[in-house]
Amino acid sequence: MWSSRNARAVRAVRRWLLLATAGAAIATLAPAPATAATTCSLDIIRNPSNFTLNNIRVDCVFGEIGMEFTSFTLYGSDTWYNDTLFSVGRFVDSPTTGPTRIEDRDVNGFHLDEDWGKDEVFAKARVVRSNGQVLSITTNMIVREFSY
Repeated sequence: MWSSRNARAVRAVRRWLLLATAGAAIATLAPAPATAATTCSLDIIRNPSNFTLNNIRVDCVFGEIGMEFTSFTLYGSDTWYNDTLFSVGRFVDSPTTGPTRIEDRDVNGFHLDEDWGKDEVFAKARVVRSNGQVLSITTNMIVREFSY
């Protein structure tokens, strides 16, 4: 014979199953792991056939698909204020089609001479995510004397 005690036990088991199923569903909705960070690096190479020219190279490794490297600005690092040396505007020569993007320009050394003696130069790359968010990625610093 079916009793009210049996009915309560069945309801308790159903509630437990419902809660266990809901808990499992919530566990599967945990946030996805964060994407890898986007990094950019700066390299300045003196032209061996013309010592007044330097090749400025900014290389960005994207942390997610669909990012676009659009420009960079070179700065001279100083204690109180970072001098803006020059900017290279929007790149239109080739679309971004992979995990990295390299942009380089040849410049005369006097554009990099920002201090007496050793110069400290770094870049900030402008990167746009696929959702339109603009990121400013700071590169490593190059310390060298560029006055020649």
